[in-house]
Amino acid sequence: MTIDQSIEHVERLFTAVTGRSAPELQGIYAPLNPDVDPVIHLERRIEELVTLLQNPAVIPPVRVWSPQLSIWENEREIMIKIDLAGVKKEDVDISIRGNVLFVTGTRKPRAADAGYTLRVTEKAIGPFQREVILPLGVLTARLHSQMVDGVLEIQIPKESDSKALAKTGKH
Repeated sequence: MTIDQSIEHVERLFTAVTGRSAPELQGIYAPLNPDVDPVIHLERRIEELVTLLQNPAVIPPVRVWSPQLSIWENEREIMIKIDLAGVKKEDVDISIRGNVLFVTGTRKPRAADAGYTLRVTEKAIGPFQREVILPLGVLTARLHSQMVDGVLEIQIPKESDSKALAKTGKH
């Protein structure tokens, strides 16, 4: 492996840890500066990146992920299903502001299985948020939710047509 390849690996590690690109090298850069020993060049670059990692300003903000959802509807209600495998019901908050439904919470990493250390996961972990704009004519006060097989099901009844007509004064 060349010195440049080693630096590229360290820069990719920096990006993986911080979520940001490694800062550009300062000054004139040549693949190998003839005045500097290649090992010293590599050590300086690694030290620079490690120093930046130790600076709290470099640490990226917490990323919020958005779970997948499906929305179903019939004449009586709207059913919203949100995929939350591995999330406990008590780690989910459902709220409504205006005509927007907010589902927030956190997917916590599972405790390590006996004798194993997590090395790679493709599952989003950490805080999540999902918003759904609700149509007019739903009874948000009668919202019902339950967790079924890792899917949060939210049922929101609709006003009946006769009630909607009575409100408008039309028949």
